[in-house]
Amino acid sequence: MKKNNDKGQSTVEFLMTFVFIFGIMFVYVKIALNFTRGYMIHLANYQASRAYLISDLNSNDSSGSDSKATEAATKVWKSYYSDFSGTDIVANSPAFGGSSIFVGTFVEYTEKFSFGFPFSAMDPMELRSESFLGREPTRQTCLERTCKSMKDLGANDCGAHMTLSDNGC
Repeated sequence: MKKNNDKGQSTVEFLMTFVFIFGIMFVYVKIALNFTRGYMIHLANYQASRAYLISDLNSNDSSGSDSKATEAATKVWKSYYSDFSGTDIVANSPAFGGSSIFVGTFVEYTEKFSFGFPFSAMDPMELRSESFLGREPTRQTCLERTCKSMKDLGANDCGAHMTLSDNGC
């Protein structure tokens, strides 16, 4: 009767388990790095959005008068992410022709899911970080609303010196 040779079985089992656990660990680390990078991008985007809102010129026109605000937001973005090549912030301004209720910035970027093993055939993820802050009515809008209200009350001219008390517009 021939005896089976089981020498090396534990080594093979150890190597198979080690490769499996090591692969899961790499995927977990890459997911953690993706989350961390996403949080940092969102923080930088939020700070850029605040800088954009603070530097806003309080105008209603869409002639690109928010370029100063866009420059300030870009400067703040680059102070956080100067090494993040290929992606820059985009400002949501009244010049977009849409609603200017929300003002801020957004960033679109791509990120790989893993280091390449075991999901090397997967396409990179397309991610977006948005930071829109509520926009108060501009001074021009307040003036127009106040003038309309005064005309509705019977005033002929909005140029008259009147004191009006309200809750901010």
